Order: sequence, then C-alpha cells, then structure tokens
Amino acid sequence: MSLKSESYTKGAVYSSTLGAVAKLVAFAQNLSIAYFIGANVHTDIYFYLFQFSLLLSNMGQTITTSVLIPRFTQMRIQQNEKKSMAYINSFIVCVAAIGVVIIIIAWLFGPFLLKAISGFSAESIKENVLQVYLFAPVIVLYLLNMLYAEVLVSYKYFTLPTVLNLINNCFIILFIIIFNQSLDILSAVVGLGAAALINFVGVVVLLRKNLHWNFLLIKFSLLKDSYRDIFTIFGNQVVVVVVSIFPFYILSWLHPSVVTIANYAIKLAQTPVNILIHIFAVLQIKLNELAVSEAYEQMKKIYLRVTSGAVLLSILLVVVLYILRSFLIDFLYGIGGMEGEALSSLKEVFGILIFSIPLTIIGVPSTKLFIATQEVKFYTILMFVVSIMGVGIYSYLIPRIGVNGYAYAFVAYEGLLAILFSFFGYGILRRRSKKLHTQ
Repeated sequence: MSLKSESYTKGAVYSSTLGAVAKLVAFAQNLSIAYFIGANVHTDIYFYLFQFSLLLSNMGQTITTSVLIPRFTQMRIQQNEKKSMAYINSFIVCVAAIGVVIIIIAWLFGPFLLKAISGFSAESIKENVLQVYLFAPVIVLYLLNMLYAEVLVSYKYFTLPTVLNLINNCFIILFIIIFNQSLDILSAVVGLGAAALINFVGVVVLLRKNLHWNFLLIKFSLLKDSYRDIFTIFGNQVVVVVVSIFPFYILSWLHPSVVTIANYAIKLAQTPVNILIHIFAVLQIKLNELAVSEAYEQMKKIYLRVTSGAVLLSILLVVVLYILRSFLIDFLYGIGGMEGEALSSLKEVFGILIFSIPLTIIGVPSTKLFIATQEVKFYTILMFVVSIMGVGIYSYLIPRIGVNGYAYAFVAYEGLLAILFSFFGYGILRRRSKKLHTQ
C-alpha cells in the first residue's frame, strides 16, 4: 500500500471522489451476487450476517473516532509518541482478545446463536452453518482493519478506509465470478475473508514502514481514563445495532429470499444517495470553520443553498428512477439468477424506496449542523428517540404488509429524520444567530 499523508482539503476531495467510486463498486458487488447466485435463503443468511459485521464495524469505528483517536492525538502531541502507541495498542489487544472469544463461541454455538437472533429455520441454518463459522474470524479481522485504518486517518491518510472497502468489494466480486458454481454464496464470504487478511497485512506493513509503529508497546492502565466514555458510546451503539438489524430480524421470519430482496432494493435506491452524499464531505469542513468563527448567518445560507440544490437534484432523480424502475430492475437483475416472482417483488419494493431519496438528502446536511455546532449530545438523544419510533413503525408494517411494509417503514423513518433533524438543526443556527446579534 503506497499511500501518502494528505492535506485536509485534498483528503476531503480525494475521499469524496474515491468514496463515490467505492459505492459504485459496492453496488457492483451486490449485482454480482444477484447475477450469479440470485435470491434464496442462502443469500438471506449471507446478507443478515454481512449486515451484522458492518454494524459491529461501525460500532468500533464510532468508539475509535469519538473516544480513542482524540485521546491518542492528545497524548501524541502533549506527551510522547510511544505512550500514544501503547494506548492504542492496549485497546486493540483487548478487541483482539474479545474477538478470539467471539470466534470460539461462534464455532461452538454458532447455529444456536443465529437461531436465537433471527427467524431462519433450523434446517436453513444447518445448511448454511459454514457461513456462520467463516464469518466469525472475518468480522474480527474486518474490525481490526478498521481500527488501524482510523489510526492512519489521524496521520492524514484520509483515503485508506475507502481503499480497504474497495479491496473488500473487489475481492468479493472476483471470488464470486471464479467460485460461484463450486461454493455458491460461500464464495462471497471467502472473498471477504481473503480481502480482510490482505488488508490486515497491508495496514500492519504501512504502520510499521511509514510510522515506525511498535506493536509491542502495551500498557492497559492508560485506558482507565477512557473506560467511562468507551462504555457510554458502546451502550449507545448497542441500541443502534439492535435498531438497525431489527427490520431484517422481522423479515427473516418471512418466506425465503425476502431479506435478499430488501437488501437488493435498498442498495439500488441508496447508491445514488451515497454518491450525492459525498458532496457534503467538504460542506462539513466549511461548516466547522464557520462555527468556530460564529458565522451562523453564513452557515444558514450555505446550508439552505446546498440542501435545496441537492434536494432538487434528488427529486429529478426520483422522477427518472420511478419512470424507469421496471426497465432498471429487468436490465440489472433480470439476466442472472433472479426468478420471476423475486423480480416482481424487487420492482415493487424499489418503487417505494425511491421516495426515500430526497428525505435522506435532507437529513444528511442537517446532521452536519449538529456536529459543526458541537450539539452531539442532543443529536444522540434525538437519534435514539427517532430510532425507537422507527422500531415501532417496522414492527407494525412488516408483519402486516411483508417486504413492502419494510419499504414503507423505511420511507417513513427517513421522513421522520428529515423533518426533525432539519427543524432542530436549523433551529440551533437561528437561536445562536439571534443570541449573537442581541449581545
């Protein structure tokens, strides 16, 4: 990995551009599964476990970026490099130890655990038990890679996490193309595992070669001042994981292929959103700068200009996608392993999910306002409340309408986020601007 440290502005631009490419490759990864394998209970279990791995990785990333990296940077600047290395190494050793325990438990009780946290039948789990066994070490490696990547991001290697995701998705696609007939969906798991192993070696070499990292520096006592913050964030993220996996948990009780159809539909609907969202990367930097200088009026103008432009673009996109939805599904998914009934269901779900695009576009820049104004605690509380409401919506609609209920619930959930985040986010700017002018 011949990556170089970047400036903040270049890092934001490179990350945004590479991130857009990575989203397209991630979508291609989904398409490869649909084309070569289709939609069945095997893919249902794969996407369920893959969703879990992403959520656990996001949990680790949130803890790392919110607690560990700020403390690590402070130690590095105010004390010394060795102490900061020992601090991060100690946490990673703890994560690795927990990971080993998770692997052992998964290998001993994997089928029982998957049955406890999903609605898949015992027979389906038994047929896919190798997925459970393989995913356990892959998740641990995936998490360790993310932790090391965030350390490198703090040294201005901004594009590294995106590069790792690109490698993951490219390997999954490659392994599916080569091994789909012999391994079926296991080819995707093996591909992800191979990528995770290569990424781990690459990140370790990069740390050692470019930063002269000493992996043997360990001092667990350095973590004691961070325990409270770590467990606070952990508790919050457990709620996020439960809420995020909840709709898929309900879907797993329905007939086979439902989880896969929901995954294909949401990935297709969210791909243009994810590309549009990358224009907000530089927006966050600009809002942070304006917030420091208390230029709240200018923040309001930029927020409204960027959001209104993005929403207008997204509405035009919705119109085009809705008109072309049947053609798109047939073109992208109809030439591979997807059967007629699954294709029809996918068209319906996608047709509903399209309407979430403008709502998501409204919510994202509003979130940036909370971060820029350092109202993270209020944002966390608001997110928790909306998440609980989301659970209620999913609980009501999915059992009654099935997979279409998932789509309607997702649109309603994104609508709630858009309304509340824009209302309170813009309200914070309005109040601070008014307070500033009365002083």
